[in-house]
Amino acid sequence: MAKQLQLRGGTTAEHSTFTGALREVTVDTDKDTLVVHDGATAGGFPIAKASDVVSDVSTTTALGLIKIEDGTEQTVVANAVSTTASRTYGVQLNSSNQAVVNVPWVDTDTDTDTTYSTASATTSGLIKLEDGTEQTVAANTVTTTASRTYGVQLNATGQAVVNVPWADTDTDTDTVFSTSTDHSWTGSQRGTVIVDNDGSFDMDLGNNFKSTPTGAVTLTFTNITNGQSGFILLVNSGQTISAHANTKVDANLLATVTAAGTYLIGYFSDGTNVYLTNSAIYA
Repeated sequence: MAKQLQLRGGTTAEHSTFTGALREVTVDTDKDTLVVHDGATAGGFPIAKASDVVSDVSTTTALGLIKIEDGTEQTVVANAVSTTASRTYGVQLNSSNQAVVNVPWVDTDTDTDTTYSTASATTSGLIKLEDGTEQTVAANTVTTTASRTYGVQLNATGQAVVNVPWADTDTDTDTVFSTSTDHSWTGSQRGTVIVDNDGSFDMDLGNNFKSTPTGAVTLTFTNITNGQSGFILLVNSGQTISAHANTKVDANLLATVTAAGTYLIGYFSDGTNVYLTNSAIYA
């Protein structure tokens, strides 16, 4: 005769406060299922019955299994959960029991031209550059100056151009000025008179000088320039006039201009020395 094994058992409520011995098995008489114990956890660990294991395909009323429509891992982060009205769509199963969501939407973009046409005054489009060379000069600052905004147009080959109307008012076609060529002067060319009362004349300041000494002076030139010439208007009240070693005078010049009076002294430089000539005293 076969032997009978009978395990200890109790209700679900009784199990909730019962701690069985390690590896002890008891019976939950409410659920008709076995409970495995570990000697420490009250209530133990109920074992699922075959009827508890879900193996059917899910429906709208029953929990069940589904397949995913595509097994490729999705690396794009999901959008944040929202409560936007009319934007929640139910999950369904297709004929292969794969989960799908039908999202109804209408394409309101009626432009079927997927390649832009050439731009026009009324339609956005494509243009070409007139010159593909990179422009390294920084753009001028944007301004709102009146009558200085000009429209972009396309030339016959679809290149963007801007027509900026301006008139060249510079009628001088000689773009290279050279001292080795002849030039015609239509305007006055003259320098100002440099006043220097100490008898020292800087040729870099000009050609013509005026001097009214208040004491003895030595006629001296600085920055002596080859080929420079000019005049000195000397208004002398009787001060002694002498000459620097590089200032060349005749035997009578210094004695003449030392006497009180007004004199016009001409000079010419060869780059090393300056040669003087004088007028007689002016009445």
